[in-house]
Amino acid sequence: MLLAREREKPFGHGATLLRLRGGIVQESIPQSLAAAVKRGEVAGEVVGRYAAALAKLPHNFRWILRFEIIWRRMLADEDLFLKMSTEALMGCSMQAVAEIQQRGGAFLQQLDLVSADLFIVMIQCLACVVYAAPVVQTHDEDRGALGRFLSGCPSSVFGKRPNQDAPPFSALQRLFAYLKPMPALFIIGSGASVCGYVYSSLLLQLRFFLSTLKKMVRSRIRFSGQKGKTSYR
Repeated sequence: MLLAREREKPFGHGATLLRLRGGIVQESIPQSLAAAVKRGEVAGEVVGRYAAALAKLPHNFRWILRFEIIWRRMLADEDLFLKMSTEALMGCSMQAVAEIQQRGGAFLQQLDLVSADLFIVMIQCLACVVYAAPVVQTHDEDRGALGRFLSGCPSSVFGKRPNQDAPPFSALQRLFAYLKPMPALFIIGSGASVCGYVYSSLLLQLRFFLSTLKKMVRSRIRFSGQKGKTSYR
């Protein structure tokens, strides 16, 4: 009877699902997702998809789904992790080929510097896939007017509402759907470039230190050898 009454409400089965499982699922899913299910904004099937995705991941990588930016897109696109890994693999492969063509025979000697470029490319590829993926939309009551407006925008310019009875997206919402990820992509790209630059600088300083240390050791050994020959004479 409880399930029958909840099914009459929009997405009401999700709140019943959380209650009938005694809080086990509710404790393992993010609080924002549990609150969205209780408010009736997300179908109860989403909880099952989240639990299935959580069970497939290795235990050491389950913390990834705690990030809101990941689980919102994973629930909207079940192949998100496959697309992320494929894009990162292709991007790093193309960058590695470009590095080989540019550095030639010095590729192996400069492998530490190559790894910095590969790191930048991998972060940028992952960011492009994540921010281009569809999103499970929920409305947080604690957000301001701008936050509620942005959360009400579609995940892409051509996105559609999951509820067919809801009014369609306006032209302004679709415009902001195009502009919304740009600041985050700029920050991620700039941050990855800065991290790669710092990493390359540290490697160059380490290489210079090791080279200087090697020269000092060689000169000390050479000086000791010459001193030994002089004393022998």
